Amino acid sequence: MALIRLDEPTTKRIPPDTFSLWALAFRPFYLLAALFAAIAVPVWAVAYSGAIELPMPGIWWHSHEMIFGFAIAVIIGFLFTAGRNWTGLDTPTGKPLMVLAAVWLAGRLAMAFG
Repeated sequence: MALIRLDEPTTKRIPPDTFSLWALAFRPFYLLAALFAAIAVPVWAVAYSGAIELPMPGIWWHSHEMIFGFAIAVIIGFLFTAGRNWTGLDTPTGKPLMVLAAVWLAGRLAMAFG
């Protein structure tokens, strides 16, 4: 008869003095995706009505930002979390995660003001 092991996973624990936002990759990317969607969709609706002009035609801007802005942030957060759980390997935390989030944010700002 085969036994099923019920041990705790051997992943590294987050120190209690760590700021939680940068402790796991899904946290900043899911938060940024939610904030981005809450801002980008109303901006696109206003642009679609003709009240403001975007750096490119409205439908192209909307499709680009929903794929490369919103969806990519969610996918990155999911894959970093799933990869950590599936492989047991550490994923970026702390400053490396901050840099990745900043690169994503820089792309969104470049599209908004480019």
